[in-house]
Amino acid sequence: MSEEFTVIGRIRTAKGRSYPVVLDRASRFGTRFQVTDASVPALAALVRDFPEELNKALGSLGYWLRAAVKGALRHGGRPYAGWPPRVPLALSRREKSGSWARSALPEQPFGDLERAVGYLAEDYKFQVSTGWLSKAAARLAGKLQAGFRTRVTASMRRKFIREGYRLGGKGEIAAPARPVIRPVYDALKHKFGPRIEARIQKYMRERRLAA
Repeated sequence: MSEEFTVIGRIRTAKGRSYPVVLDRASRFGTRFQVTDASVPALAALVRDFPEELNKALGSLGYWLRAAVKGALRHGGRPYAGWPPRVPLALSRREKSGSWARSALPEQPFGDLERAVGYLAEDYKFQVSTGWLSKAAARLAGKLQAGFRTRVTASMRRKFIREGYRLGGKGEIAAPARPVIRPVYDALKHKFGPRIEARIQKYMRERRLAA
């Protein structure tokens, strides 16, 4: 069976660390954006006339998209996607007094994956991609975005009880799909062209002032 992700390249941080940028295929993101005659005809001439400025503008676009994805992860998919509650079953937790009380779980099902969102602007390919900074993050993110079901076993019940939770009579836990990167991409893609053009104009003004 083929892997559920594709490593498209590596990025290096200011501290000298190197990370892969991984596209998860389980949710069929399709988040690689490339400036071509077909994608943004009005900008295609920039590939020929202003290649350095276009590369910088695509890097800026990647940074902006990463920030949008991180924001969506922090806010339950909003404003780009509306996610259902994290756990679609009632959980109770045993208090110190010995009684059981409902427990409010965090809204953020992706946990620390917000820290693993990355982007790659590929020099002189004139494209930028949004993905994850490790294969493990890509696997988990793909699973969470596609949705999954987990059978509740006796050992799982015992483990929950040891942690102070009671699952009740549920036979399985259903985690619905919670897509994030694709909804962000689709909601913002109409702004890509204008943002790239505005950044290039800014870079050209800065170059004239520095001359």
